[in-house]
This record gives sequence, C-alpha cells and structure tokens, in this order.
Amino acid sequence: MSMGSPAVIIAGDAGGAAIEWAVEELRRLELCWSRFLKDSELSALNRAAGRWFTMSETLAAAVDCALKLSELTAGMFDPTVHDRLIELGYDRPFSGLDLQQVGPLPAPARSPGVLGIERDGERIRLPLGTAIDLGGVGKGRAADVVATGLIRRGAVSACVSLGGDIRVAGGVPEDGGWSIPVDDPHDSSRQLGCVLTADASIVTSTTAFRAWTRDGRTMHHIIDPRTGMPAETGVHAVVVTAPQAWLAEGFAKAALIAGRVAGRRMLDAAGIGGWIIGTDRSCTATEWAPAMTKSASAHPTVTLTYEQPAGSELEAQRIGHRSARRAEPVA
Repeated sequence: MSMGSPAVIIAGDAGGAAIEWAVEELRRLELCWSRFLKDSELSALNRAAGRWFTMSETLAAAVDCALKLSELTAGMFDPTVHDRLIELGYDRPFSGLDLQQVGPLPAPARSPGVLGIERDGERIRLPLGTAIDLGGVGKGRAADVVATGLIRRGAVSACVSLGGDIRVAGGVPEDGGWSIPVDDPHDSSRQLGCVLTADASIVTSTTAFRAWTRDGRTMHHIIDPRTGMPAETGVHAVVVTAPQAWLAEGFAKAALIAGRVAGRRMLDAAGIGGWIIGTDRSCTATEWAPAMTKSASAHPTVTLTYEQPAGSELEAQRIGHRSARRAEPVA
C-alpha cells in the first residue's frame, strides 16, 4: 500500500537494485507529502502557516505542481481544501475512516484559494488559516518520479500504477504501447474500452471511491472549492490522458468539479484528451481523446479499476522487455 492506494510497479529488464529503489522512493515520497502523517514535511508546512517555511526539493516540486494546476484550471483544482476535508470527516487514512458518521455538516464555504500563498526560492509562506492537501496531485507526481527514475536506472520500460494513476515510460514491451482497460465506474465488471499508452499517463478521478456518509448524506473526497462541499455536477468519473500523471490527475479532478460542459471545454482548451462519464451513464469524449478499443488484444495490460481490494500491498514486478502480458488489477 502506498499513498492510501495499492501500487504496482512493472519494470522491463530492470535490476533488483532499481526495483528496490522504486519501492523505497514511493515510501519516501509518502513520508514527505502525506497529510495523514504528523511528522511529514507537508504537515510541518501546514503547521507553519503565517511564517516562511523552507521546503525540500521533493516537497517544493509537488507544491509547485499543485499551484500550477490551480492556475491552469482557473481554480477548479484547489489544494487549499485541506481543512474542509477534515471538517467533512475525512480526517484520517480512508482505510480507518468511519464510513457512517454522525454530527451536523458545516455550512458551505469557499476554500481559501492559492492567491495568498507566497513563494521565494526554496521558501513558501501560507496565509494563516490556509493548509495544503497534496492528495489531488501526489500520486500522479509519485508515478512520474518512479517511472522515469526506473528508466534512468536501466529499465527498458516501466509502468507504475498508484490507484487510478498510471504512468508508463521508456520503450513499450510490444508493438505500440501498454493497453490499459478502463472499467465502467458504474459496473466494474464491464469495461468502457482500452487505451493504448506509450510514454504518457492515464488517470481517473471518480466519486465512486472514498465515499462515506455524514448525518445521512453521502460524502466523497472531491471537494468543489466554490462551495467547500463534495462536487455535485452530474459527473461520476473523468478519465484523462496526458504526458505527465500529475497533470492528468489535476485536470481529471478539475473537470469533474467543473461539470460535463465546462469540464469538457477546459480539457479541450488545454489540448488534453479524456472521457467524462456522467451519473446518467453517458460517456463523452473530449476533442483530444485517443482511440478507445474494445479489447486489449496482445498488448501488455494494466487494469485500471475502481475497487480497492482489502489488504492490498505494494507489489513490485521485474519482467522481461517482451514477456509481460498483464498486471493484477489495481484499485
């Protein structure tokens, strides 16, 4: 388990040292970015609100990705929903969360936003009352770091899957790329299709995962920064492809929050491919969406699904460059 999600690492022709590095790197990144660990660097930054804080290169890279995504999505992606998630009941790792909570809901309130955050070289200052959550970008950034790092350490090809965030790098095991089936978020036994991916990412954001009830009302972890409440836009899931997983992760969440029409407009304007899946089971492809086929054929496959198997652990696989066919389902 890494960053609250099962993880699969596949590296073509990589040595054992490279695999060990990848596993340890995921753990190191989680220790830096997790809001659930009191001794993480992110938690230290949030406690320092109102004062200048010197960040490590690792934290600075993730924070800058989050700030860039806020800019690119006109604030639909907002890392300052940290406190709101806690107020709504998401105050610990989801595996330990009480899924049927009691107590009144807080009134709707706009999130602080990023405009008051100051950056100066390695330093950052958060306004008083502002805390950052990197849950909307951390898994994607981690997948990017590990996949490209494996290539630098001798792997011919790499595929890293952290929950619904998948990044592939290097050469492809067969002819054309990794064929990634996308499950129907309404019915995990049915696939919407398969997307052929090479040296890029495919990421899913969905309200079907990390959901709980509070005072009889269904909550989920995708917070609309305009209201401070779980997004209710008629969108059930958004699947996005992009060169980097952190970029895809942020735009997938932003498009879900924006809604079907505005979300598609946002993705099209950014030149990002994707599919917007409505609560009414509709599936709308964006202008830049790649072809989605009905079967994985002979291409190596990593399944992108919406279920979290109990007791899943991080799994590392070392494979021959042309021997891979399928990785186990990843939540």
